[in-house]
Amino acid sequence: MMIDLVDDFETRIRILSKSLREQVDKKEVVKKVKSYHANAESIDLDGRTNIGTFVYDEAFEDFMVLGRKGPSTWIGKYIAELFPTKRIHLTWVSIEWKRGSIIYTYDGGEFQEDERKFED
Repeated sequence: MMIDLVDDFETRIRILSKSLREQVDKKEVVKKVKSYHANAESIDLDGRTNIGTFVYDEAFEDFMVLGRKGPSTWIGKYIAELFPTKRIHLTWVSIEWKRGSIIYTYDGGEFQEDERKFED
């Protein structure tokens, strides 16, 4: 898949624990994310996700999705909820080369976001 003028953002989500990445059923995670998307209020979602493009990229060990107008950070947050003891790394790039990175985790039961902006 490649970003284009319609789906102008590519979002990648990685479970930072290599052992969990190797153990987790990627198809089940994809199924859960798609189900969450189907049942969520559109106001709860961001990035105008093209959920049909959501896949696990074996070569890079990332979940990947295309979308419009912004990164699909809701997927990173949802996967962090699925694995609350692990860190989830979300990165994105736009067709205009805007990019960014967020690490999601739970610390003491509280949701944490560590956003890192890249210079354009």
